[in-house]
Amino acid sequence: MISGDHHLDHGGILAGLVDNAHAQRQAAVEEIELVLAWADLHSSEPEPRPGGDRLIQLGADGTPLVSELCWAELAIARKAGVIATRNLAADALDLRHRLPLLFEDVQALKTPVWVARKIAAMTRPLAPDAAALVDVAVAAAWQLPAGKLLQVAEAKVIEADLDAHRRRIQADEQRTGVWRSRPRTGDRLGGEAGACEPATGRLAAQLPIADLVELDCFLDDLADKLAANLDPNAEQPTRDQLRAQALALMADPAAVLRLLHGPDAPTLPEKPRRDAVLYFHVTAATLADAGVARCEDLGPLLLQQVTTLLGHRNVKLQPVLDLNAVQTAHAYEHPTRMRSRGILRTG
Repeated sequence: MISGDHHLDHGGILAGLVDNAHAQRQAAVEEIELVLAWADLHSSEPEPRPGGDRLIQLGADGTPLVSELCWAELAIARKAGVIATRNLAADALDLRHRLPLLFEDVQALKTPVWVARKIAAMTRPLAPDAAALVDVAVAAAWQLPAGKLLQVAEAKVIEADLDAHRRRIQADEQRTGVWRSRPRTGDRLGGEAGACEPATGRLAAQLPIADLVELDCFLDDLADKLAANLDPNAEQPTRDQLRAQALALMADPAAVLRLLHGPDAPTLPEKPRRDAVLYFHVTAATLADAGVARCEDLGPLLLQQVTTLLGHRNVKLQPVLDLNAVQTAHAYEHPTRMRSRGILRTG
């Protein structure tokens, strides 16, 4: 029901939505606080008996122990599942005891609860002192949009425990592969909504980041060549369809060579060296630590990963840009240099 405080005109609708957004964020904070109060009420050692209750640690290292069997009752009150309620309690305990600065921002409605919970989950494997480093970083960056703040948190989690991240990289490098989907009985006859694919199949691949980028660029090269040879009077395929044709064409290397180099294609053409643009955002703090590169579309990368990514590309060094310096323009159109500074400053 719409509150009588807002008339359904332009301003009233916007004011109502603003109030609703504020109320939802406030309600999420109050739910976190109620869950924490429930945890505090159920943190004392229960009476020992066979099959009885016991204290467990829902949150990460540094959070207090809580009762194991008290969460079903709270889940009923929340009209939610027990596992979801326990996960909420774990995040709340982590925020209060391991990420206090972020928790203060949550209570002040600066940071949405859902963002803070994601950060709490990211930091759960970290020791308390390492989590504190992430806490300081994300609290200082609270004004960033949610996606950017999560990127900052992800990079700081890596920096806080580089050895653990290197182990994750080594384990992930062993999970490469290419998989072709196989339809289940009935799928090609429309047995499931949205599952009917009578003429196509799916191919999935998991590759090292550098190889993935190179393959993606090569598909673009082939798609460009295919587009240049299209009949302008015929129906034009989409970019995705051209890339799919390019991928299929790679099954015939000779055809790829003819497409790229014409009928006189060499037998073994040299792989072209592509250009790479690399931007380093440097502060006094990042110069003093190990540093993690936050790469657009690829996520945080360690130095050796960036080195591998750039190993077969032409890299051009650019002059240092001091983004803290203020520059002005006296023309209607912004000069290219100011447009570039604006993009680099805001991401």
